[in-house]
Amino acid sequence: MVNYSASNFLQIAFITLSILGIALLWAQTRFTAMRYLLGATALLMTFNFIEETKVVNLGYLITPSFSLLMGPLFFAVVAQLISASYQQQSKHWVHLVPAAISLLFNHWPQWVLAAGTLSQIVYFSLSIKALIRYQHILPQNRSDANKLRADWVKRILWVLVGVALVDAVRHNLQPYLPTTLLLRWYLVMQLSYFLIVALLVIRAVREPQLFAGLTDGEQALGLSVIEGCDKGKCKADETTQADTLFKELNKQVHSQQLYRLPRLSLRDLAQHTGLGEKDISWAINQGYGSNFNDYVNAQRLADVVSQLDSAKESDSDKKVRLLDIALEAGFNSKSSFNSLFKRHLGMTPSQYLAEKPQ
Repeated sequence: MVNYSASNFLQIAFITLSILGIALLWAQTRFTAMRYLLGATALLMTFNFIEETKVVNLGYLITPSFSLLMGPLFFAVVAQLISASYQQQSKHWVHLVPAAISLLFNHWPQWVLAAGTLSQIVYFSLSIKALIRYQHILPQNRSDANKLRADWVKRILWVLVGVALVDAVRHNLQPYLPTTLLLRWYLVMQLSYFLIVALLVIRAVREPQLFAGLTDGEQALGLSVIEGCDKGKCKADETTQADTLFKELNKQVHSQQLYRLPRLSLRDLAQHTGLGEKDISWAINQGYGSNFNDYVNAQRLADVVSQLDSAKESDSDKKVRLLDIALEAGFNSKSSFNSLFKRHLGMTPSQYLAEKPQ
């Protein structure tokens, strides 16, 4: 009779979660990489279950090779999250070759697991680097940059780096620690991975807009702005041209109230004004002195303050209507509006209404 452990029941839950996630994300091409990650996770937990319970005698270890698989797959998820143009091309499959080759060496599982841990740390670090670059470029293209920053993914990656290091310690201490302690440690590691994957699935299903990503053109434009005039390379005559272009752009933005479009992007603004994306980004960065995201949200904030100051109703009525006014001005959520309001004015909207002279 097979004695099932708590880890085995968690493995069953993990397999169920992975299959459910694949089913929920099946029709959306934006989550191709995540479906591969979930599929690999389901296979890993299946082999874990089989190897530990011995319900089927495989005669050979499979699971160590998965340690070389998870890093590249998670990197692919991050790449698809931040790039709207990312496709699973044949050249990307080369990253999975080490996992396939390692199947020949699973007679020495400790060495394969050590290589897998190193691989994961490298790929998680590359993912963090890509996210930091994305977060620098994002405000140059999107007015809802704060919502799309993917800080939560970066935090997950740091946690994964920590978990990989702790798990490496567990593997190396196995010959020296009591079995009970090792089993509990193993359960905690699996539970950590389970919670991380569950969070990924929940965010992907509930907030798919977070995975919109930037096109190659937007990323190239963002880099050119960051590496260009932002580093003081603009000449005086170019600055004058930028000021003139910005004044014309600002006039159109206000006459058409374009800042009120909730998810306004640089591309949207170019379509409405007839100006080039590169010219708009350059004009805002030089003529306004900040990025696209800051410019658009500053116009929204000015609109809200203007409405609050000019409205004739009582302050209590204004508080009731405050969220409606913010959403009308183009803000996506109450939290982002409150955060921006406090950062620019040094107080919350409620405090502003309370302190404003009657």
